[in-house]
Amino acid sequence: MHNIFKAILLAVPMMILLGSCGEELEPRFEIDLNQHTAFVREGLHGVDEPGSANLPSGEQWEAIAPARNPGGRPIRIHSLKLPGMPARSFPQWSDRPVQDFTIKTCFEVSESLLLRMHSPTLQMAHIGEQWKIYLNGHLMAASPSNGNAYSRRDYVAPLDIRNFKPGRNCLTFAIRGDPLNMETGLYYGGPYRIADSAAVNRDTSEALSLSLIGIYLAIGLFHILLFLQKKEDRYNIYFGCFSALMAFWLFSRTSAIYSFVPEYYINLRLELGSVFLLLPVFASFIQAAQGGVHRWFLRSIWAFHLILLAILLLPSINLIQDLLVIWRVMAIFFLLYFLLAIPLRYWRYVRLFRVRHGQFKAMQQALFNTVPGNILVGTIVVVLTGLVDILNASAGKGNEGITGYAFLIFVGGSALRIANRLLFLNDTVENLNRKLRHNLAELNRSNSRLSASERRYRHLIDGSRDIILSIDSSGIIRLASRATRSELGLGPEELEGKHVESLIHGDPADQFRTLEFFRERFEVFQKEKESLQMKIPVRTRESQAAQFQLTLQKMQGGEGLGDTGSSGTSQRGLSAAVSTAGAAYFLSGQRVDRCGGAVSASC
Repeated sequence: MHNIFKAILLAVPMMILLGSCGEELEPRFEIDLNQHTAFVREGLHGVDEPGSANLPSGEQWEAIAPARNPGGRPIRIHSLKLPGMPARSFPQWSDRPVQDFTIKTCFEVSESLLLRMHSPTLQMAHIGEQWKIYLNGHLMAASPSNGNAYSRRDYVAPLDIRNFKPGRNCLTFAIRGDPLNMETGLYYGGPYRIADSAAVNRDTSEALSLSLIGIYLAIGLFHILLFLQKKEDRYNIYFGCFSALMAFWLFSRTSAIYSFVPEYYINLRLELGSVFLLLPVFASFIQAAQGGVHRWFLRSIWAFHLILLAILLLPSINLIQDLLVIWRVMAIFFLLYFLLAIPLRYWRYVRLFRVRHGQFKAMQQALFNTVPGNILVGTIVVVLTGLVDILNASAGKGNEGITGYAFLIFVGGSALRIANRLLFLNDTVENLNRKLRHNLAELNRSNSRLSASERRYRHLIDGSRDIILSIDSSGIIRLASRATRSELGLGPEELEGKHVESLIHGDPADQFRTLEFFRERFEVFQKEKESLQMKIPVRTRESQAAQFQLTLQKMQGGEGLGDTGSSGTSQRGLSAAVSTAGAAYFLSGQRVDRCGGAVSASC
C-alpha cells in the first residue's frame, strides 16, 4: 500500500524528467522581445512596408519599457491610455465595435547571430483577438479573415530566415479587436521570443499535459462508473467528477481543443464552465468523504457558481471576463476555508489514534488509514497551487496552470484510498473463501451421510416383502420397492413418476366416489390427525382390485424420505412415505379377503 503511494509521489518528477529528455547540448539563440521597447498606437501604421525597420516616432505612439521582472510584460490595449480610447467600467456589460491597433518592437541582429539562426520561430504567450504578424514588413502569420476572434495561447509561428537582416529588425503586430476586451493585444506577460524551432517546440510541447489529461479522465470515469450505483460511496462519484472536470479544464487550455471547437469564445465558455464547477464539486467531495464542511458554506458555494454558469450564457464577452475577475476574488476565500477545514478534520483522527498510540504513530495511522488522512497532502497541495494559479493569472504572469500538475499528488491520495479499500475487500474475500471452504466440507460430509442413509433406506425397502412407496407432496411416486413386482405385478420403474391415485381401483360405478373418499380423508388427516386408517382398493397388473386396510401416520423428522413399515410376516403390506412442506407420513396397509378377514402372503 505504501509502495503505491510512493510510486504516485514519484510520478511527477519522473514525468518532468521525461519531458526534459532529448534537450540539446549545443547553445541555442534566443531573442527575448520583452527586453526591447514596444510601441503601441491606435490604427494601422507601417505594417506592410517590405524592408522597413524604422523605429516608431510621434506622439500617437505610446512606448512601453522593457520588462523589469520575470513576470514579463503584458500589452493589454484596454489598460493603455491611447488617444480617443473609451474607458472600461466594472462590470462592463456590453461589447464595443472592433478597432485596429499596431504593436511594434525592434531588435538588433548581429552577423554572427544571423549565421547561427536556423529555422527561427516566434513564440508568443498570447495574442488576440484578430491579428497579423509582420517581420520587416513581410507577412509571417495571420488569423483567419472570417471576422471571428482568433485569440490563442502559446502561439507558435515560423519566421522566414530570408526576411532577417543584419542590424535592426522589427516585428509588427496588426491587432483588431474590441478596445475594452481584456484579450485584445498580448494578455500574458510572457514568453515572447524568437528562438530555434526545436527549442520552441520542446518548450511548448503538450505531451505531458495530454498524458495528465488521459490519467485524470481515466481515473474520473473509473470512479464514476464503478461507484455510480453505491449511494454510500458518493464521495467517489464527486471525486470522479472532479477528476474528469480537471481533465476537461486542462484539455480546454491546450491547442488540441481547437480541432474540436475552433470558435475561441465558445471554447472560453467551456473552459470557464469547467472552472466554475471545480470548486463546488470539490466541496461536495470533501463533505461526502470526511465531513466537516458547514452546510451553509456548501449551499453558498453551489449557489454562487450556478449563478456564474448562468451568466456564461449571456453574449457579452467583456462581462464574462469581469465574471472571471469576480470568481478569482471569491475563490481565494473558498480555498482558504478548505485550507483550514481539511487539516482540522484530520487532526480529530490523530487525537483518536493517540489514545492507543504515541503522537507520531497516531499521525501515521491517521494519514494512511483514514479518508481525511489519505487526501490531506493532496488537498493541501491542490489548494495552495490553486491560490498560486489565481494570483499568477490575475497578474498576467503567464499560463502556468500548475494546479493541473499538482493534482497528480491528489490522485496519489486517491490511489492510496483505493488501495486501502482493495486490501479490505481482499481480506473480506479471503474470509469468505475460508468460510466457503468450511461450508463446502460440511456439505460434502452431509452429502456422504445422506448418501449412506439413502443406500441403507434403499436396502431396507428392497429387502422388505411389504410394498413401500415414497410420495412427494403432489402425490407423485418418487420411489417404489421391488415388492411391487411380486405383489401388484408392476415393477418400480412402472410406478415411479405416476400419481398415487392411479393405483386406487374400484368398481366403475364407485370409482369417482372412492377417489373423493381418499382425498377427503387424507386432507382431514393432514390438517387435524396424527394417524388415519381406511380401506381402499388397489389396482394390480391384471386390473383387478385388492382390498387393503391402510394405516397413515405422521413421521418424525420429516422432510423427504419416509421410514419403512411392516404388516407382519403373514400379511401383505402397503407403506407410503408422503413428503409435504414440513411434514412426512407413513402409510402401511394389510390386504384383506373378500369376507373381511386378513389373508396371508400365500393367499
